[in-house]
Amino acid sequence: IASNAIRQRAKSSTAVAGDENSAFTEEECQLIAGRIVGVVMRWNEIESSLIERVKSTPWVLKYNEQPLFGVLSEECKDGSCDDTILKKKLKDDPLFRMCRAECLYALFLKNVETPSMEKIGLNAVDASTGIDFLDAERIKVLFPDGS
Repeated sequence: IASNAIRQRAKSSTAVAGDENSAFTEEECQLIAGRIVGVVMRWNEIESSLIERVKSTPWVLKYNEQPLFGVLSEECKDGSCDDTILKKKLKDDPLFRMCRAECLYALFLKNVETPSMEKIGLNAVDASTGIDFLDAERIKVLFPDGS
């Protein structure tokens, strides 16, 4: 998955005149691949955390804003969501898919990668930027205690 995504990006960045400088460096390729593998390896844990945080936020449920997080309203109800419905939504709705991916990635960075790096006395290569790809409302829901 990771290698294919990186190859696709490399093709698209070299296909556009003037966009050659946006090609990934070897270090960036390794970082991306490692993070993709990290998310996939912890998928169930991170996905459960996402659903739990969304369903424990009253305004999200009240205004039916679960799609902002890439979560189906059915996932927030007791019991489980039909995987077929979720897979279809992820396949057919690129915005929904992107929102879910962003939220899962943010949870991975904050709850898995950062603590792991701190344990060994290191910072992630891009740690200074923090989670700058999510809006403030989604950050408040995903990290309600500010951590």
